[in-house]
Amino acid sequence: MKYKVYHLIIVAFVLNSCGQKLVYFQQKETSKNKSDRMEVSSAPNPEEHLISYGDVLYLTFNTEDHEIQNLFVAAQTKDGGIPGTVVQEDGTISIPFAGTISVVGKTIAQARKLITNTLKIYMTIVDIDLRLNGFRIVMLGSFHTPGIKQVPGNRISIIEAIGLSGDIINDGKPYKIKVIRQNGKEKVTYLADLTDVDVFKSEVYYLQSNDIVYAEKLSRSFVRENITYISIFLTIVNTVGIFLLQAGK
Repeated sequence: MKYKVYHLIIVAFVLNSCGQKLVYFQQKETSKNKSDRMEVSSAPNPEEHLISYGDVLYLTFNTEDHEIQNLFVAAQTKDGGIPGTVVQEDGTISIPFAGTISVVGKTIAQARKLITNTLKIYMTIVDIDLRLNGFRIVMLGSFHTPGIKQVPGNRISIIEAIGLSGDIINDGKPYKIKVIRQNGKEKVTYLADLTDVDVFKSEVYYLQSNDIVYAEKLSRSFVRENITYISIFLTIVNTVGIFLLQAGK
């Protein structure tokens, strides 16, 4: 009887520990943030955004010549419903009169200046505006709707991205979300813990172009997927245990 009670206590402890790991935004002993008044990482400056392939840039050309203005408007496509010019895999965009211009690795401010100076070769007065109108991220692993997501606008938080992907499914690890980010020629992996209020202060709270967000599976999913084999194994262990007890009498 005592044997069964001890096992029930262990099971209850394990279930309680698992439950604590799945509750979002807890104020833990090690948390620097406060659950009732949380500090949030500063929003990125759109002008300092480093352009990457897949970004959607919106270019407006201000002129009294409606024919030229319409030409620039017509050049804006809709990638995933987001109007603008998509940065190609080779890092270029196509612009009327100027042709292809390489913009990857440049900030929005730098690209705007480059485009303006290029168009001045063909036009006397050039007044343009360039802004980030969308970008893409990749959501992988234990999400309800993983995949490549087209983000409208110039920013998205990791919380919004997970919401956009239908939240983490039951066998996911909210306390161990990996964010893989391109940093120069390297890919750097960061960890985000959704169960800790400090996630709002994380350096990956705001995602960047082509970030990969990966939610690992909980180990208990292994148990669920292999329940038949585990049951057989436990039956064998139980049988062997009874045999050894009887043999020891």
